[in-house]
Amino acid sequence: MLKALALLAAVVAFGPALFRAVAWRPALAAAPPEHRPSLDALLLARLRPVAVAAAALLTAASLAALLGLAYTTAAGTGAWPGLAAVARSLGELVARSRVGLMTALRVAAGPALVYLLARALAPGPAAPAPHPQAAGAPSASQAAGALPGSGAGAAPSPAGAATAGSRVGSAGSAGAERLALVAGGFILLTFSVGGHAVDTPTRAGVAAAVLADLLHFVAACLWGGGLLALALAPWRQLAEPRLVPFAARLVRRFSALAALSVTVLVASGFLMASQRLYGILALFETRYGLDVVWKLALLTVALFFAKDNLLAVRPGLARAAAAQAPAERLLATLRARVLSEGLVLVLILLVAGFLTVTPPPWRLPREVVVTVHPDRYSPASLTWPRSKPVRLVLQNRDTTTHSFVIDGLRYEGLTSHVHGFTPTGTQFVLYAPPRQTVRAVLTPLQSGSFRFYDALQDFAERGLTGTVHVR
Repeated sequence: MLKALALLAAVVAFGPALFRAVAWRPALAAAPPEHRPSLDALLLARLRPVAVAAAALLTAASLAALLGLAYTTAAGTGAWPGLAAVARSLGELVARSRVGLMTALRVAAGPALVYLLARALAPGPAAPAPHPQAAGAPSASQAAGALPGSGAGAAPSPAGAATAGSRVGSAGSAGAERLALVAGGFILLTFSVGGHAVDTPTRAGVAAAVLADLLHFVAACLWGGGLLALALAPWRQLAEPRLVPFAARLVRRFSALAALSVTVLVASGFLMASQRLYGILALFETRYGLDVVWKLALLTVALFFAKDNLLAVRPGLARAAAAQAPAERLLATLRARVLSEGLVLVLILLVAGFLTVTPPPWRLPREVVVTVHPDRYSPASLTWPRSKPVRLVLQNRDTTTHSFVIDGLRYEGLTSHVHGFTPTGTQFVLYAPPRQTVRAVLTPLQSGSFRFYDALQDFAERGLTGTVHVR
């Protein structure tokens, strides 16, 4: 859960800065020069606290995950190991474990990202005060076109409007923005290098897997950060006829970037799935595969909301911009759709976080067939590999329902005909209806010999028992 929370926080922290660099600022060219600083300041005032808080949450969640892993390693199955043992375990994790090292680097980079985002998303210097107006001349707010409803009392003079409006932010904030993008990219790289990509079975595929994983994260940040920025944008001011061209250009630019992001997400996701899943069946008989199915289903829902913005809102804004007409209703529809799309994307990111901590089914499971007779299992002695998936095929040759139960075996996977998920369970249960065959995929996580038996009626006493050896 902490890994999922850290991933979500990374997107919320890094995404807005990325969106502002590649979408917001280029689109500002369509706004009147005198409005550009005010528009940017309004957006930054809303984005800055959210992005900075998300970067702090990213750091805290990563630190908690690292300490939790150190504690679990030190404690094992025993009681509280003591601070010294946890500290030693923490040092060994950082020195010897790739996951520990990448998480530690993420924790170290977190405070720098907090500071850089606070600088990068800080509003620029205020526009210069207006010069005194000659008698009969229009007021400063009329000449400069102060943002309606923004409450801005000071606006640049007509002579200085273009100069003040053409520069958004300051040199310091621009430098901090570039460094924040570098820091954010580095943090995303720690997720990729510390995740499943490096575990790709073929060495030649590791570089492609890491690159695909990183591009997957960057595309998610651009899409998610754009949705967050659009949800917080000053739409009430942008509905004014003078600013509708800017709103239309912003939506058009973001639509193109979002389409590119979805394309990268699908392409990189397909590549990673082809590397990590042993086949189509893995989508339905493994926990990792089912999470992928959920992610695809949620992506379909998000695209359903996005299509209305692409097919209805975007052309409507283009027509309103050409006619210099207000666009309150269109922008209200856009904001509602963006919020819906953003909520679905949050769910997608949470599922993606769970995928990062779920072992992928790299290889085709070893198939083991067990036949149930009225008085025995055949065979009654099984040998399974540890930490590798096994597909158990239970063939019931009797006219009544039988079960296959293993006590004390820690495993990971899903089971058929059993209620719900049983990840890392200590009891494996599989039911076979009369004259039917059922299947289940599980990965044994510990070595040893374990008794299996039929828990229904008195079948175990009649001889329906056996032993599974995990090696």
